[in-house]
Amino acid sequence: MKKNKFYLVIIVFLLSVFSLSGFSFGFGEGEFIKTYSPQKGIYVVDINTEKHPDCFAVYYSDELETVGEISEKLKPLAAINAGFFDPMSKETVSYVVQDGKLTGNPELNTKLTETMSQKPFFKDILNRSEFRVMSCENNEIRYDIAKHNDELPAGCSIKHSVQAGPQLLPELRTEEEAFVVKDGDKIIRESASVLKKRARSAIGIKNGYVYLVAVSNENEMTLKELADFMKTLNPDKAMAFDGGGSTSLYTNVFGTKNFTVNCNEDNFARKVKSVLYVK
Repeated sequence: MKKNKFYLVIIVFLLSVFSLSGFSFGFGEGEFIKTYSPQKGIYVVDINTEKHPDCFAVYYSDELETVGEISEKLKPLAAINAGFFDPMSKETVSYVVQDGKLTGNPELNTKLTETMSQKPFFKDILNRSEFRVMSCENNEIRYDIAKHNDELPAGCSIKHSVQAGPQLLPELRTEEEAFVVKDGDKIIRESASVLKKRARSAIGIKNGYVYLVAVSNENEMTLKELADFMKTLNPDKAMAFDGGGSTSLYTNVFGTKNFTVNCNEDNFARKVKSVLYVK
């Protein structure tokens, strides 16, 4: 009986310390992150950025690593695969900014820039959508989904960003971002299997909230179907990350159901180039 009282005192003390230090569990008062699966094969991480404004960061690998390997090093609350890359050359196909520094530059990817079939669409490929974490005046952190060449709000700079695309909401932009190219009504080019059913990764933002979404091999979607699902979360904007076998989600949130989602062949984890994570 005395031992039980002792343990109870310790638990109450630890909870008090965590509360005073601003630590947020994944449930109850003060929560800022929770995970859930609204449908079979769909996994959502819901982050309240009003309660924890500066909680996102980007990891860029010099080589390629799985989301699980990266998570073992960083110990994040959640991590999801992000930008496009060439698995053979290990070069990025997406811009990545990490702590204000451009660490991923697709313009240095000669396989991308010198491929003749890519050149007519190169401008649109480089201007695909990106998720931005911005540092603004008065230490304000803002989030946005915008095309790479879109201007920043006055008084803001990029702290972290990762590009992929296409934009899903408020409208699906597969053609504008050169994922689908048409000659009249005929499709002559398709990138990232956007018209086929695949595992998918995505992110949505709303004033005060960010949503990370992974759709596994159990519920494969086209990008149109992914956009329709994202509407159910009611974000203001949403975009896709690299999908298919690259789709990976890791969560480790105390007090909530956690997920490790890998969508490469036989559910093994594919090594990726960049990861967005919640610290």
